[in-house]
Amino acid sequence: MTTTIKHKGFTIEAQLGDDPQVDITITKGKFWGSIGASEDIGLSNDDGDTIAVPASVIDKAYDLEESLLD
Repeated sequence: MTTTIKHKGFTIEAQLGDDPQVDITITKGKFWGSIGASEDIGLSNDDGDTIAVPASVIDKAYDLEESLLD
């Protein structure tokens, strides 16, 4: 099951696995990253460029993760 939401120009995609595990990917244009990378270094692209992710987007991603695990 995949759930996608948009927040402040970012797309947050959550995929529910079997164990249960939720994989979160945050994207904006050609930039992407996991929720952990988003907190640490931001989103990156294939050229190695990065952009910062606002805390509210990361909070929204964690809220989505929690809602899928409940």
